[in-house]
Amino acid sequence: MSFYIILLQCLLILLLTYFYFKRRYYTKLHVTIPGYEPEFLIGSIRKVGLLKGLSLWDAFRNQQEKFGDLCQMWLGAWSYTVFCRPEDAEYILSTNRKNYENTRATEEQFELLFPTAVIIQRGLDHKRISRIILPLLRKYRIVPYMNNIIEQTDKNLNVWKKIYGRSESEKINRNIIKDYSSLAMEIIGIIAFDHNFKLINKPLESASEKIDQKKMTLGVATANLTQAVTDMVLTPLPGFLKRLKSTLFS
Repeated sequence: MSFYIILLQCLLILLLTYFYFKRRYYTKLHVTIPGYEPEFLIGSIRKVGLLKGLSLWDAFRNQQEKFGDLCQMWLGAWSYTVFCRPEDAEYILSTNRKNYENTRATEEQFELLFPTAVIIQRGLDHKRISRIILPLLRKYRIVPYMNNIIEQTDKNLNVWKKIYGRSESEKINRNIIKDYSSLAMEIIGIIAFDHNFKLINKPLESASEKIDQKKMTLGVATANLTQAVTDMVLTPLPGFLKRLKSTLFS
């Protein structure tokens, strides 16, 4: 008799655990946003066709055709809000940013490219940065300086065309994030300080000193590959291990 009681207790615990995780991690976060109801452990990857060999981008497109330009999608236990229109991006990432928390998966992926970007900051860090930056990006502050912004952006595009735009060139722009940062600083300098930092033309001036990808040596290619693999492997690890990696490999 005691065996059956223990068995029933175990089954009850398993059922309660299942319903807890199903309710906690596999239930729609936003009822008003359409999407497939997530399944336990696998989310919605079966319903969108990923288990049948469909690519992720085809799955996104199929969801857009079925649910519209704004929908929810689950990859395992991670919930994603999929949106297609610029106004949706503004609503989610700016107007109602506090209601849409970034997933750890998204943060870890973007951290490889721009670890200090506003879009991947969470909690108090994001609030502190937003308190400073968002007031500067209000429409009434931006519109009067639109001509300056367009002018500096055109300069940046012309530099890219001269360095990377030739049809015979096989170079790859691996500094696009740095170039965008330089463009942002140039725009801020022109608008706020009426000063040209001359950051945009620096890539053009130093183009002759950069490594030609066509003649890249095996050693340089191996070093780049090792660095990329190291970043990907250490991304999920705790912060102190990342700092240790930076100290050892810097």
